[in-house]
Amino acid sequence: MAATMIGQGKTCGQAEGDCIAEVIDTLNFHVYFCHQLYQQQPPKQTDSAYSSLDYRPLEGFILAISPFNFTALGAHIAFTPAILDNVILWKPSPMAVLSNYLLYQIFEEAGLPSGVVQFLPVADPKIVVEPALASRDFSGLHYTGSSAVLRSLTSQIGTNTATYKTFPRIVGESGGKNFHLVHNSFDDVDWLASAAVRSAYEFQGQKCSALSRLFVPESLWEKGDLKKSLLREAAKFTHGDDIKQIHHPLGPIVSEAAFNRFGEFIQQAKKEGHELIYGGRQDGSKGFFLQPAIFEVNPSDQSGESDLMTKEIFGPLFAVQTYDDASPTGFEDVCDLIDRTTEYGLAGAVFSRDRYAVQIASDRLRDSVGMLVINDKCTGAVIGANPFGGARSSGTNE
Repeated sequence: MAATMIGQGKTCGQAEGDCIAEVIDTLNFHVYFCHQLYQQQPPKQTDSAYSSLDYRPLEGFILAISPFNFTALGAHIAFTPAILDNVILWKPSPMAVLSNYLLYQIFEEAGLPSGVVQFLPVADPKIVVEPALASRDFSGLHYTGSSAVLRSLTSQIGTNTATYKTFPRIVGESGGKNFHLVHNSFDDVDWLASAAVRSAYEFQGQKCSALSRLFVPESLWEKGDLKKSLLREAAKFTHGDDIKQIHHPLGPIVSEAAFNRFGEFIQQAKKEGHELIYGGRQDGSKGFFLQPAIFEVNPSDQSGESDLMTKEIFGPLFAVQTYDDASPTGFEDVCDLIDRTTEYGLAGAVFSRDRYAVQIASDRLRDSVGMLVINDKCTGAVIGANPFGGARSSGTNE
């Protein structure tokens, strides 16, 4: 837990939920799923013949590439394929080596046979990835990270297909540009504000499912006090001077590069005419600390196609766009806007007391999300209870 806090900048509570609870749940449920898989046998047998189905491992090795933001993803990506006897080359994120190596040592101490999982921490991913994808024995990719890198990897695999012994399996989970959509029947502005800032700011927004776009009815924004409530809730998300100050809900962002990207993103959004209504300050004096930010979308640019509304941020920032709920088709129109203006399809939430509005959103946003939450934040999927996966550029949905 300490390694996750120090290496990845998580608070005490975030680290406990990740590297302890979620690691345990991940392994328990994957064993359960394997048990279910093995039980799938031919239903028809005869007195004279017996048929059985053998779930053999892939012939060759799996390249496992895990991200920095969840230690539990190391357990998921690198070790669960080993439950089915696969051999894994594991390249962890350079920003999560400490916690991931401790996880690797724990598995070895628990009896993982030597060589089944090869731990390969490198600063330059090409050192591992290029020879792995060029090998005739490459048989699968298990990946979590950016959509751009997943596209690059699948392209390389496609180019090399003729050299492999078998057609490689590809399982990838990548980026998101996630939304909360508010219907005017939902007027609990304090709940809306709490759900928005928690989803956008927890772990400094460094989750692929973090909130990035908030669509609200005009009647709730200014006159309905949602704006005031959002600003009040956002002010509760503070950080200390270092990771040891556990009573603050925020830690540092993971790296200097991410710290700089956040500042550049804010400046670009301002140039596009969007209004920064809260936060956005940076403090690099004792670490890479950020003040969370809220933008209000430029009223003259409601197309939803600006960088602010389409690009993944991976930082504590979200944008608010209002829609005309006085229009008879206002809610349907904003559903269509959400659907057509992002390449991603990972997570979203609809807040409504009107079941018909929920059904409209579910139908129109069916291909826009892998996970649609009703009346709660779009983050916080629980292993075993909430299947996690994305459509479009958010992954292979497996």
